[in-house]
Amino acid sequence: MTRRRERAKAQNTMNKQLQAAAPVETPAVRPAASTTEKDEALMQLGKYFFGLSQLTFGGAVLTTVLDFESEKVSILLNGLWSTAALAAFGYTLVKYGTRNKS
Repeated sequence: MTRRRERAKAQNTMNKQLQAAAPVETPAVRPAASTTEKDEALMQLGKYFFGLSQLTFGGAVLTTVLDFESEKVSILLNGLWSTAALAAFGYTLVKYGTRNKS
């Protein structure tokens, strides 16, 4: 029981010392990015996904043209599906990034 009391007393002493210390300054909050910065970032991200979809399509076509030991139909279908998904996502980001521009 005495150890508990000693710990509690030490904790109280530490709390008092912390309260007596100089107040801690909180860091300044960074202002939120403006809408144009966000729109520009969305447009860049959309362009990235467009490029990624082009590379995916190129990879799928090259894989089927070269004689790799694999099912060419499944590679083409998966490549076309992923190309369409990436292009649609990129288009959505670009469209969302240009929503406020006239």
